[in-house]
Amino acid sequence: MSRILACSQQSLLLHRQIVSRLKRIESFSLRNSHLLANRFSHLILIYEEISDLEKLLKRRIATLQQIGTSPEAREAGTTTGNLTPKERNLLNLFAKGFSYQESADYLDCKLSTVQTHAKKIYRKLGVHSRAEAVHEALLVGLLKP
Repeated sequence: MSRILACSQQSLLLHRQIVSRLKRIESFSLRNSHLLANRFSHLILIYEEISDLEKLLKRRIATLQQIGTSPEAREAGTTTGNLTPKERNLLNLFAKGFSYQESADYLDCKLSTVQTHAKKIYRKLGVHSRAEAVHEALLVGLLKP
């Protein structure tokens, strides 16, 4: 877990270095716009993509810090990222490709119950969709590939 967190933090540091370099290039291009007019629009697109990456990395680091356990501790069952057993069960169904309605039918509960559990899962993992939840759970070891 600490290795994943270190990699994420290194990625964030690398991102900040790239942003710094892009800002210097942008400044240069503004001073020499007659030479680099076409390049500027490309730089803006790259800068926006990097900003999105920074947000994703910050969210990933926060999730890893929140869970903050070693793989050995997870395997021993001492923690599962503060997910309740029902939330873990629902996450497993999402990993198998179940929709909300299919999950509700399988768990013999109301659709609104599944939606409530899903929202709690998303909040705890810092994601916004079933696919992101499954991906994040795989990354942090809540689900086995």
